[in-house]
Amino acid sequence: GFARDPDVAHIAWAALADAPAVFWTPILDFSGIEVAEFHWHTYGDTTDHVVPMVELASQFWGADLSREEITAATEVVGLVKTGPARMIVAEIYARDASVNENEIWAGPYEFGIPEPWWDTQTFTGVDSLAGDAEDDVFVFQDGTIVVLEPQSLPDVEGPIDLVLDPIPDSGVDLRNLRGGMEYVGTTRDIWLETPEGRETALDYLAWLFVHYPYYDVGGLDSDFFALFTWVDETERWILVGGNSNTAGDNILNFVSDLGRFGVFYSDRLNVGDTDGLAGVMVDPNPFSPNGDGLYEETRVTFYLGREADYVNVEFFDLTGRLVRRLEFQQPATYTGRTPMEIIWDGADEGGNIAPYGLYIMRMEAKFKTAPLYERVNIPIALIK
Repeated sequence: GFARDPDVAHIAWAALADAPAVFWTPILDFSGIEVAEFHWHTYGDTTDHVVPMVELASQFWGADLSREEITAATEVVGLVKTGPARMIVAEIYARDASVNENEIWAGPYEFGIPEPWWDTQTFTGVDSLAGDAEDDVFVFQDGTIVVLEPQSLPDVEGPIDLVLDPIPDSGVDLRNLRGGMEYVGTTRDIWLETPEGRETALDYLAWLFVHYPYYDVGGLDSDFFALFTWVDETERWILVGGNSNTAGDNILNFVSDLGRFGVFYSDRLNVGDTDGLAGVMVDPNPFSPNGDGLYEETRVTFYLGREADYVNVEFFDLTGRLVRRLEFQQPATYTGRTPMEIIWDGADEGGNIAPYGLYIMRMEAKFKTAPLYERVNIPIALIK
């Protein structure tokens, strides 16, 4: 059920600006849930609005309501204990996955959505989990989920808060998108607030689930959605990867740092079309290892649809001379939707920055079964 204050008749359900109002709740059944729906109406109009619910994470189900549809159907009312809000009444329908197709209804629930919608959401004192052996799960009101392990948090004195800020489309830099990329419409800033200030570095990996509302998908194929992170120094979106969970309308992946994350479509994420080497990308390209702090290195990312005996990554100049070998005869395992990453800093085999010009990256993977070999060649420009 939904958490509520026993002293208040309605459920105060906060929503975040520049994000959908996501009404989420655990729905449990031993045989699993086949279908879940959020049925809502207003006090002045009992017309039933039906919103499909998606499984954000195991047993956590959520329904997306846009700011536009809520404000079009409701008026702001003054509530004695919780202040200005928009009121809706909702019920939840669910059908299990058993052969009997058992159905349940829960509710009705009276929700008061406070006005104005929050700019940010903060979980305070997340450092209190540091001595606990269990992971802590933080579900934000936009459907984003962060799972922190005790060792994930930095070693600082004083309390640590976990903060999320949805970024409006107008605040998302889309100037340097690569060909075949499209913005899905979801960007989130996530950071730790410590006594020393804003911190994004983690001491250990964390699970991140970034939820996108179904109405932002349009005609894009969500199988080709992935997480990208924004890098201020290069003013670029860099691929993080992640599993596209179409049943939950979210992307989930391990992250080593927090920061700004966006959901993008990329036609290079065609890992479902092959059981071999796929989705090879080089970014930024061109790059400029000249010491000015911008575009100093380039990242080579790729996916493997099955285990490989080895993956070779080599860089050649236009005469065919080997300039740098970063991976050679190294076995590699199946990666799923999490890319493998190799970074070239522009240095040659002797540790010196290679001359400015055009180079060819050659990637070769050898597999145990036919087709045994798959190769990709990509030109890379090294500039001043």
